[in-house]
Amino acid sequence: MSEYRAIARREGRWWAIEVPGVGWTQARRLDQVEHMACDLVASMNDVDPSTVSVTVEAHVSDELDELRERAASLGREAEEATARAQSEKRRLVHELQAANLPARDIGQLAGISHQRVSQLTKPDRASGPTEVVTYR
Repeated sequence: MSEYRAIARREGRWWAIEVPGVGWTQARRLDQVEHMACDLVASMNDVDPSTVSVTVEAHVSDELDELRERAASLGREAEEATARAQSEKRRLVHELQAANLPARDIGQLAGISHQRVSQLTKPDRASGPTEVVTYR
């Protein structure tokens, strides 16, 4: 499979698409860019479009591209922080359980329902009882 890069830039109501070394085409909507670029490569190189793979770089304007990248970066950071928070919450629940607190108290202290406490502390039937790990 032949791999190509398509650079799509917004120009008025159209996306102007450049496939370096191949040529130019256009599309009305961003979701059409990859298809149009594949068709361009296939027709210019006289190959089957199914043998062409295109990676699309979309650019609207410098300001909006920068804003989009910042939003994506913050989204990735938020996902990582959420994963860390969930891990720490699980650890807290297990520590509180090891301290012999009832599920309702653990839930209140951890900011989750007592049902969720039970889910987090229930042994996995496939792998046997859950081992409580103490962190110091």
